[in-house]
Amino acid sequence: MCHNEIWTAGEVFSVSLAQGGPAPRFLRPWCFDYLSSGDLDESTLTIDDVDDAELYNLIKKVEEETDLSAWNDQIINCGFTGAIKPENKEAIIRSIVLHATLRLVPLLKQIRKGLEVYNFVDVLENHSGLCQQFFVPGVVDDDDDDDDDDDDKADADFIMQNILPKMSEKGSVRETYETAIINFLQDFLQEIESCGCSRWIGNMEEQELRSIEASKVSKHRCLDCVPLDMEYLCSTCDMEAHKRNVFHDREAVFHGFLEPIPPTTAVVVNENGQPQFCEQICQLPVPAPRSICECTHDFTITPGKHISVVTINGRYDVCLPRKSCSSCSAEWTPEVKDLLIYRYWPASTSCQTLYKFDVFTSFEHMKVTAPAMSRQAFLKMLEQRSVQAGRTGSICADTFQRSFFEFTFCQYKEEDMCQVHHFECPACSPDMLAVCSDRNRKHYRFSKSKGTEEPAIYEGLFLAKDEEVATFVDLVRGNMRSANESAVCGTAKFTAGREMSKKSGAQIDEEGIQVAVCRHGFLLRGLNHYRGEIFAYPMFLQKEMSKKANVTFFCMDVTCRYWPYLNKVAEGLPELLPLTEMRPFLSVMHAKAHTAKCEVRWGGRSQDGAGNTVGEEVEQITERAKLEAASLSNIKKEHNLDQETIQQWVCDVRQWAVTERVYTPGCTEELRADIENITVTLLRKKKDLYRRHDSNQARQRKKKKMTELKKKLREKVLQYNTVVEGDPIDEELACSLTEGYILPWERHKDGNTFRLKRSIFDQVMLLKRLEEEQSILLKEMSQHIKYLLKQVQEVESLRGQTLERIKTSSFSDLTEDDTHGLNSVLSRRGHSLRSQHKQAVNAYSSIATMECDFLSIQEDIEEWDDNGFTSPESEEEDT
Repeated sequence: MCHNEIWTAGEVFSVSLAQGGPAPRFLRPWCFDYLSSGDLDESTLTIDDVDDAELYNLIKKVEEETDLSAWNDQIINCGFTGAIKPENKEAIIRSIVLHATLRLVPLLKQIRKGLEVYNFVDVLENHSGLCQQFFVPGVVDDDDDDDDDDDDKADADFIMQNILPKMSEKGSVRETYETAIINFLQDFLQEIESCGCSRWIGNMEEQELRSIEASKVSKHRCLDCVPLDMEYLCSTCDMEAHKRNVFHDREAVFHGFLEPIPPTTAVVVNENGQPQFCEQICQLPVPAPRSICECTHDFTITPGKHISVVTINGRYDVCLPRKSCSSCSAEWTPEVKDLLIYRYWPASTSCQTLYKFDVFTSFEHMKVTAPAMSRQAFLKMLEQRSVQAGRTGSICADTFQRSFFEFTFCQYKEEDMCQVHHFECPACSPDMLAVCSDRNRKHYRFSKSKGTEEPAIYEGLFLAKDEEVATFVDLVRGNMRSANESAVCGTAKFTAGREMSKKSGAQIDEEGIQVAVCRHGFLLRGLNHYRGEIFAYPMFLQKEMSKKANVTFFCMDVTCRYWPYLNKVAEGLPELLPLTEMRPFLSVMHAKAHTAKCEVRWGGRSQDGAGNTVGEEVEQITERAKLEAASLSNIKKEHNLDQETIQQWVCDVRQWAVTERVYTPGCTEELRADIENITVTLLRKKKDLYRRHDSNQARQRKKKKMTELKKKLREKVLQYNTVVEGDPIDEELACSLTEGYILPWERHKDGNTFRLKRSIFDQVMLLKRLEEEQSILLKEMSQHIKYLLKQVQEVESLRGQTLERIKTSSFSDLTEDDTHGLNSVLSRRGHSLRSQHKQAVNAYSSIATMECDFLSIQEDIEEWDDNGFTSPESEEEDT
């Protein structure tokens, strides 16, 4: 409010008093005297009338100090014109008092103007003694009795008698919580009343003075308590503030600089007025129950057993609280249940070491984002954080690992009760477009080394049981006579394309993990293998995935060799015939290492219905489809091609890819095929040399390989020119990979080369895959939303059963507390699923290019709702 509008406050005061509203009981007596008389008696002003904390501190400094030169500017600003000497202290203080009070007179004058409403100024002048109680706190009417004064006192009893809380239904869980809150409030008010409000609220002037004293003796500060009313704390304030906040990191100026001090260290002032360190006991901040026995005597809380607590900031040495009764000797200390409520995970039943939940969750997230970081490195980081904060003590790695495994297992059991499925893709259920199988790890282990004899906890959850895999491998080998050679495709040799693998003679096992993922990167199934990569491993994963979803494409690195092998195995094992109904898919990246025929026949770009690669949003797909369509249109104009010619060329390329020719060794056709394969390989390596390789060492290896291929190409060209009579190959143009050079047999009667047909084929296939991707994404959007709705329905069904158990008190194998906890966990899971569903709908509906098609998704959702999905709110009301 501006200074020229203060009179509005006077009007508000008048209206409030006239209509029985609250009184403005916050003025000093001298302010009320001015409002009632319009005049100020300066002789009545004292130091107690100064409310400005800065000026009040200045008065205290003038009273205590003998050298006032440090405050010359402040004293002169207060209007003192005399000599600033110790003998003029009274005059200086009087000048400061007048400066602090008289500057408020213009504001009081405007308030008095506002009080003219209802002629309230006349009432103040005639009945100042009666009206003083409405403006000055602590003033009562002389006619009132002492009893009335006690009744008006706002103590704990007065507050509790005047609040009328509206409680929930008697006997309900909410009514129990609300009663506990009211009891806590009453205890809090009574404790304030018995100890004095200054201990809880504090006084601004007193805190600043204590801060000044603290700066003379020792300086404490806590960065976790920011913001504070003062920068530094004295020893008393520091101990009071951190009696419960034991996990705060503090600093103190002790040797002339700020140094960290642990929670178990306090700074006190000795007899000589010098600060020194002393040990103090810190208790774990866990609240104790209100009563531990039926006695009515006072309970005492003392430090109990010494323990270690590990948080994300390192290790802390604290004590467990112990509450005891002096009458019956009953004692209470936190149990495992009490610690878990406040997110402390005990490392053992003795609770000697506790871990905060945030340590485990942070370690879990770190292993996901940085898998290469070890457990030892993480614990070293925590120990370093402890040292930086002035604390000592190491963290046992074995205890941490065991506790972390226990924590993750309990977390898994909780998620399992809430129907959480980590190895399912919401967008690919139940119709899955593609499954990719590949190995993602390889290392060697001595075959004689033995693991633990304890049973596996997560056996069969993601990684298939080794017995089942071994049985399937033996079944496949028993029905097939397999060779141990690696597969060869063109000039590339693939170790993954083997039908069988013999055991190593060096007494080591070649281990690894074979996993199957969907096109969105979700892990679906995996297995351990001990004999290198053989076709039986992906075949087992393919069999497992055929049971979980309707898979259209099965992707592999060596599909060109794996699929014929699968067809042979299926002839001998009829139970594997459904696997052949899937369509083979050679990954786009690995297809670059295969022959041109193999890429056209098996590659993902040539498979109708495969769509585009994963990782592109709908807008990017649509925009890229427009660009590729424009590029194809430009090629058609450049070569004067119509749609019928393009379709014919596409058919020619497909027919060329599926045609298998048997060449006689040394014949012209074999030389032509070798020259074509080497030329295509060199062109591809030349194109990717600087695009896919950043280091000079990698490029050097590729250049060496290209030099060997060029030498081999030159030999084949010379051999071809020797055998063929007429129309030889230009050796320099062919070996230097001159752009636009056409091999003699590539010249057709129509003047178009096979390379042009192949480029048109690639462009048409890419455009088709982009167009298919749009419809595929729409289907996956619909499946994603339906999957979330189904999950919500399952969780709400379980929650309904849990509420029924609570209502009928039939807890079966769970206790009452366990059942209430399960209900809380299910409620949290349902809320999370509904939030995910809402985010998915908002994200999908915001795609402008899919507005028309998205209506079909909304219709699917509405149809799903009509078929039995009920909202959690309505179900909770029915319950």
